[in-house]
Amino acid sequence: MNINLLHHLCEVYQIGSCLSEPIPCRGGLLHHTYRFETTEGQFVIKYLYPAIINQTGKKDRYRITEFIARQLSQHVSGITAITHEGDPLFTFENETVMVFPYVNAAILQQHDVTLPHIEKIAQMLSKIHQANIQVDHVPSVEFPDQSIVARLEKYVPDIGDIYEKLKLHKEVLENNLVISHRDCDPKNVLWDKKGNYFIIDWESAGWINRTKDVLVTAIYWSFDEHYHIRLDYLLEFLRKYQGEINEQEIEAGLYGLLGDWIEWLDFNLSRKEIALGAKEAHQTIVTIPILFSQFSGITDYLKNGKKS
Repeated sequence: MNINLLHHLCEVYQIGSCLSEPIPCRGGLLHHTYRFETTEGQFVIKYLYPAIINQTGKKDRYRITEFIARQLSQHVSGITAITHEGDPLFTFENETVMVFPYVNAAILQQHDVTLPHIEKIAQMLSKIHQANIQVDHVPSVEFPDQSIVARLEKYVPDIGDIYEKLKLHKEVLENNLVISHRDCDPKNVLWDKKGNYFIIDWESAGWINRTKDVLVTAIYWSFDEHYHIRLDYLLEFLRKYQGEINEQEIEAGLYGLLGDWIEWLDFNLSRKEIALGAKEAHQTIVTIPILFSQFSGITDYLKNGKKS
């Protein structure tokens, strides 16, 4: 924790003087966050992962996704960065951070997700999809490169078949697009004691196929602790989502989800924090076949038990 940065930031942002040592926040698979208190209130500072934020064009991308967050937070409850001279990023001594207002709320553990939570998230996603915001240079739909197959085939035996399916559905996933959070799983939503939600971590925001976004979000909120999908939760999400689900895009959406997990595996196998990377890579390697094995049942279930 760079204390000099924190004191300089407080001065520049004019948010008072620090009153206590920063406290690490839970979670954070990429970035490190700390809560701190000043004479003006409580705030959160996020240290952006250097290996990502220092890549060419990444700072501008973060600025765009934060602009998306501010636009969508006019429709749903989101936590967005405090800006200085219009910029959500602050760089000091080769470190780039973002500052947020602190909200007294917490992430739900997977086993604590209930049907009322499912309903609120489904309705939230509906509002995001219906917002129809106008933003320039929105991050586009992304796909794993063909080279990922050779790199990961010893970790994911079915990756060749998965990648071919993903290529087959590429055109579908590039259409029926909406601007969305794109990573609205339980780790990126805070809940207060009154049951109000607050969406965080908007850096993945961009264009996404609507059906994929609905299915992926529904699946993440329907997982049990072993990544098995609770079909009653999944169907409840789709019932409460206020929009049409294109049945012809279901398989494409599911393989799009696997594509995301494959890219996450590839990233973790090469990250500098060896222990954390190995832990996340192992969990991803275990989870991909669990997800893959459920696709047939999910597809049948959705087509036969869809919203009514």
